[in-house]
Amino acid sequence: MTYIFTGFFIHDINLGKINSTELSQIDGDSVIKEIVKPFHGLGIRLPNYDYLRQKTNDIKIDEIKDWATRLGFYEKRWIFLEYICWGGQLDSVMGLVHHNTGDFINLSSDDYEDVDKVYTELMVHFGVSEDHAMDFPPFYRKFWGTY
Repeated sequence: MTYIFTGFFIHDINLGKINSTELSQIDGDSVIKEIVKPFHGLGIRLPNYDYLRQKTNDIKIDEIKDWATRLGFYEKRWIFLEYICWGGQLDSVMGLVHHNTGDFINLSSDDYEDVDKVYTELMVHFGVSEDHAMDFPPFYRKFWGTY
């Protein structure tokens, strides 16, 4: 069975800081959850953008930056991820990490040999250890609801 997450994780922010009007315009089916472990902040799942890279053959980095600005957390440390698993094995990952220093890290892989390494590297840049990345509660089944 496939598991997919497309969306944002943001450090040190609470729900009241997210522009909910803009979020509903970006994805009316979005889900926001507070994250308490392994970091404190929020997760925003954008189910209408699942398989974005496969659909568009590209991720529009400027569009992702624009979403972060419109939603009100651009200046924070955040990561945009497209994470796809099949049968418990990570199949592909694409991520854009923004540090509150203004630096960006943009990595992706769908190569079986290095996809786990690319995923953990993205998460470490975001501030989550390799161990916590490989056991990441927001990627547990049903964390986001019925999915």
